Amino acid sequence: MIKGFAVAAILALISGPCWAEVCNLTDFEANVISCKNACDQSHQQAECNGSGTMSTTSASDDADGIIRGFEVCHADRNGKDKTKDEIAEACLNSNRQDIINIVRRIYNHPKPPPPPPPPPPVKKYEFNNAPMHGAPDDKQVVIADLTFEGTGEYAQITLDFRRNGERVFNLSTYAVNYSKDNGKLLVKITTYDKSVKDVSKFKYTVTGTLAVTVP
Repeated sequence: MIKGFAVAAILALISGPCWAEVCNLTDFEANVISCKNACDQSHQQAECNGSGTMSTTSASDDADGIIRGFEVCHADRNGKDKTKDEIAEACLNSNRQDIINIVRRIYNHPKPPPPPPPPPPVKKYEFNNAPMHGAPDDKQVVIADLTFEGTGEYAQITLDFRRNGERVFNLSTYAVNYSKDNGKLLVKITTYDKSVKDVSKFKYTVTGTLAVTVP
């Protein structure tokens, strides 16, 4: 038993401890810069291949591609660059976004702006042959008062006017007023019919669609 323990202890001493490299972002950044400078200044093929790979892959947020380029740039030169690769691998495993940000900055690839938020959903209210009425103080004004159940912000409205059932295109839309009141949408459409002297002698209707953005 004692003899076996002694042999195991001796083997442990011979093999030595196994240390895993930890991510050092400062060292990683310095090594990326040295690779880029070696390419920019002396045009060394390995460094340029690695530098080019890091540049293009950082622009697409490809952390694995960055490390591939890093390892090409710092390929083992008789073992002297092995630690650099291990540090880079450690950063890949623990700090992926940090290495992307570092390489983006070095190669002047600013992070793209976030996509714009999606447009708010739109709800449409259709109205068909809604009745219109005249105004007490102007015989050429025609008004429609519409009420819908719901809520939302005004987006747009389409209007198709008819007089005695016939479509008319020459009504002048003076105003479309939109308001909300206790879960109701209120729309007042005010138009002029300059082609007649007294709108009360005709039947006016309006057809269309109200669009509102909803929360």
